[in-house]
Amino acid sequence: MQKCMATTKTGEPCRAAASSGGLCFFHANPDRAKQLGHLGGRTNRKSSGVEFRLPEKPTANDLQDVMTQTINAVLSGELQHHKATAIANLIKAHSSISVDVDLESRVTKLELDRVKNAIQQHNAMSGQGRDDGREAGDEEERVVAIATAPGHGGAGKSGS
Repeated sequence: MQKCMATTKTGEPCRAAASSGGLCFFHANPDRAKQLGHLGGRTNRKSSGVEFRLPEKPTANDLQDVMTQTINAVLSGELQHHKATAIANLIKAHSSISVDVDLESRVTKLELDRVKNAIQQHNAMSGQGRDDGREAGDEEERVVAIATAPGHGGAGKSGS
């Protein structure tokens, strides 16, 4: 098979197979090569026509719906697999964080309830009679604020 008689941009001989005119397809049709290059670039940069929306605080069902939409979009060819992988990774990360946020919220509520119960028991045992002019509720709010403040080992975030 005969090699192309043209040279490359670097000055090296073209190693492509020559057609009947002695040149390869691209050297014989330089405008066509440019068109094909542009077409390939546009194809690679094409954005997907698929749009995903999630509410501000998505539920597990919302995330499952997006995963189902993602799978269907990949299967129909509307979404490239690497973009679907990115969506799946984001959903997995969101799910993991959501579990942590929910657990933190529950622990905080339990700690506050524990402090309030302890104050109520203390007040019940001490007769709730105060002679300093302050109400028992004021004292309860003060203790809850201290117990939940950062760095006091309560429900608030510690500095460690």
